[in-house]
Amino acid sequence: MNRYLLLAICLTPNLAFADLHECNGMWTNKPCDEGANTAAPSKTLKEQPLDPRAANPDFRRKQQVLRKLREDITYLNDAGVTHVNTSIVEDVCDQPNSSYSDCNAAYDLFRKSEAESFEKAKKELEHRELVNKVKSATEAAEKAKSAADDATKSADEATKAAEAAAIEANAARQESALLRHRLRKAQDKSVPVAQPGTQVDTTTVVIGK
Repeated sequence: MNRYLLLAICLTPNLAFADLHECNGMWTNKPCDEGANTAAPSKTLKEQPLDPRAANPDFRRKQQVLRKLREDITYLNDAGVTHVNTSIVEDVCDQPNSSYSDCNAAYDLFRKSEAESFEKAKKELEHRELVNKVKSATEAAEKAKSAADDATKSADEATKAAEAAAIEANAARQESALLRHRLRKAQDKSVPVAQPGTQVDTTTVVIGK
């Protein structure tokens, strides 16, 4: 509970800049009454000095300019541009009494003075992007070629397998024809064939009578 009371007191304009005292568990901007409870401990928070820049109504807007400056520095550094003079902006924007217009004008001057650096960074990043695109396209082409090679290899293997199967089927047909031929010859030898003008003896002989 005391934490929330302390926060409320700190956010109150009339009390934020005064010393705060904890008296019997309560925070107040008035000194403790020692006679009320001499055994109660007393704590005092001293007034904290404010950043003089915060009193400037343009402080937040100038901070936005400095934020843009930091983003520019990150952009340049990513492109390999490291030697950049930012003091022209920081010296003006960090001054407590400088205005937003002064700060922004210094930033514009920085952009103009470093125009060559920004152009160099832009070309470098565009070059990197192009290299990455070429690399990605090359990798995609290699993958496609590898897939085509695999498909061709599979087709070749399938063709070879089909040819081998055709050879085996042809050999089986030839063997089957040879066996049929042998069978016919064997049948021809086992059955006598009557010649023209020859009488065949059809007498039946009974054995065992």
